[in-house]
Amino acid sequence: MAITHHWVSKELLIAEYSGKVTGQELVAAVLEISGDPRFYDLRGVLGDWRNITEPSLTTGDMEKTAAYVEAIAKSAPNIKLATLMLHEESREALEAFFSLLVEHTSWETEGFNNPEAACRWLGVAPESVAFLSDTLSLIHISEPTRLLSIS
Repeated sequence: MAITHHWVSKELLIAEYSGKVTGQELVAAVLEISGDPRFYDLRGVLGDWRNITEPSLTTGDMEKTAAYVEAIAKSAPNIKLATLMLHEESREALEAFFSLLVEHTSWETEGFNNPEAACRWLGVAPESVAFLSDTLSLIHISEPTRLLSIS
């Protein structure tokens, strides 16, 4: 399993999940993000779950993750969390369950199956991001001296 964080800008983070994701890894990823100095400027997170081969998250894992999110949301209350998933019932169910668990925070959450729609919801112009292939691949073109390619 791999969770990879790509800071597209100080206000936008792409979190890519692939392979088998466990609850322990998910909690570690949340803590890594919240420990980054850029976290306090963060306004949008796009969680790309499309490359998960085996979701291995229990109800307890989701509750623990939501508890961490609820705590860190107090430090950074203005984050929008977009979850990008394939049309697979179990994945959509996990996203819906996570949305319910974090609904007591100030964060806005929404699930998507289309990267362009997720970008628009986050306030990122899809045309400022080039999508290459079925996996989320980005080139952020607003900072030409620091082009960041994510694949």
